[in-house]
Amino acid sequence: MEIKLLRIYHGPSLYARSPALLWALGDDADRACAWAEAGWSAFRAEYPQARSRKRPDKADPLLSVALLVALWTREIQNAANGLIDEAGAAKRPEGQIVGWCGFHNARVARLALGIVSTLIARSAGDQVDNAALATATRHFRTAAGIWHPGPTSRATTMGARSRDLPCAPSLFHRSLWHYGWGRLGRLYLETSSNEDGAIGQRIARDKWITGQFVRSLGFPAAQHMAADSADEAVAAAARMEGPVVIKPMDRGKGHGVMVGVETEDDIRAAFAEARKWSGESILVERFIPGDDHRLLVVGGTLVAAARRDPPWVTGDGRSSVRQLIGAFNEARTSSPVGALYLSDVVIDAALHGELRRQGADMDTVPAAGTRVRLRGNSNISTGGSPIDVIDRVHPEVRAMAEAIARNAQVEAVGIDYITMDIARSWRDVPGAVIEINLTPGLDVHIVSGIGEAEIGAAVLGKDLGRIPVVVVIATAADQRVVIETFREAIGPEPVCRYGMMGDGEITVGATWLSPAGGSSHELVQQLLQNRDCDAALLCVTPESVAAAGFPVDRCRLTVVRAGLPHAAYLQRLSELCSEHVIEAADGPVWPGADTIAALVSVLAPPQ
Repeated sequence: MEIKLLRIYHGPSLYARSPALLWALGDDADRACAWAEAGWSAFRAEYPQARSRKRPDKADPLLSVALLVALWTREIQNAANGLIDEAGAAKRPEGQIVGWCGFHNARVARLALGIVSTLIARSAGDQVDNAALATATRHFRTAAGIWHPGPTSRATTMGARSRDLPCAPSLFHRSLWHYGWGRLGRLYLETSSNEDGAIGQRIARDKWITGQFVRSLGFPAAQHMAADSADEAVAAAARMEGPVVIKPMDRGKGHGVMVGVETEDDIRAAFAEARKWSGESILVERFIPGDDHRLLVVGGTLVAAARRDPPWVTGDGRSSVRQLIGAFNEARTSSPVGALYLSDVVIDAALHGELRRQGADMDTVPAAGTRVRLRGNSNISTGGSPIDVIDRVHPEVRAMAEAIARNAQVEAVGIDYITMDIARSWRDVPGAVIEINLTPGLDVHIVSGIGEAEIGAAVLGKDLGRIPVVVVIATAADQRVVIETFREAIGPEPVCRYGMMGDGEITVGATWLSPAGGSSHELVQQLLQNRDCDAALLCVTPESVAAAGFPVDRCRLTVVRAGLPHAAYLQRLSELCSEHVIEAADGPVWPGADTIAALVSVLAPPQ
């Protein structure tokens, strides 16, 4: 199967409103029917949930295959944590069949495209290189793991889309995502943003400091002591007179945590397990009876709360604990949400220790109806199950969580709180805050029933948005003239900081910037991710728009210089992406007074 890549659109095109690959399908009518019949069957078997308003065109097998390639390329990306919506195929007036599919990263999409063409050919009995297919698949998974949104970025991206907020990976680090534009934008590492204070980050990183901080505010915190050796851990546990929790001081997600240990042997084993995860001091914490809750505070307001139950299995009188865990893990990830956000129960020293305290091991066959607890901690990443309790949180518990977040000066924080009853005040029932997390996973709230887009939008808060943007499509020489004329119109002391891009130069206010990339889309991203930018004037050439797409998903105004190449295409695309379009006449004066007046009226802030 021959597929020729035609374009990599990094912005909207007449084919897709998002970045997309455009390719042409070779004219191999002899194999088209076999590819269409076998390929569609294989695709539906692999992705029974895939839906499209377009159906295979039985009268045109090549067009049917092109659509199949597009949809399969979309689904294979989405199966690797992608959020790709657009895919399609069409026959051009001259008879060429083309297909397109959206992407997060062009290289990942190209790998997916190659894999899909091989899978379709193989399904129809064509000879393929299976070793090369396996290698390409491995490279695709690795690249998708790097460039596709992670589980938390997935939710915040869906939240951004639900609010029509622009979002894109940062220019300088693949783990960071940018939401909004200019002064109305913000950079995120999972749920932590560049609004968070450095002191709050220091507090959250160290569980011992966290406890001191919470107590200094007048709220209950876990009592703990630091130990640098197993002997010190045993001595600390003895002073606490009762079961303890052993855990690393600087790790999250339940790694290295053992709960409710009492005997000296168990304490030493727990210390050794915690030491595997951290070279820092190990915390010995007084065990607090009750349920583990995650309280999510964003912008000083509690937006979600979930009780996290530790993993249990229930005996049937026939199956061993090992077999029951296997069935538990299989059921846990059987749903689409579970497959994305839940982890298997890990068989490790903490699990063996918990079984041992109950007089059991992996080969024990529990009696029918007998519940066997698998872990002391209830982190979702180690097998815990969440239940939404936001409507039960007592007002004083809510006030406590919000006060902790405000005083830590962090935008989004997950607070781990143990209590016997979340519906009662922290003053009335025993309980304590045991941790605060600046990058709290959203999995606990999504699995408990909150939609991905809903929780993602909540994390992003209300302050993000779009700054005014004007696009000018003109030659490089005309771009320089329009920028100079605009600067004269706004005067030497403009009321806001304008970002301007054109003829290879980029500025914000009076500051000249070195281009961070070679393409116009990279320059646009550089400008719109700069928080000093209050409004943006983006000048691009007709060739760049025709080759790589419109520079932004939408804007307030587009000015198209008359007499340019690709005039009809530019006009149609500008109308799709702009609230207003001006075709500037090719007269003796460029830009005309009316054009400059329109730019100023759109970009100038309201008085």
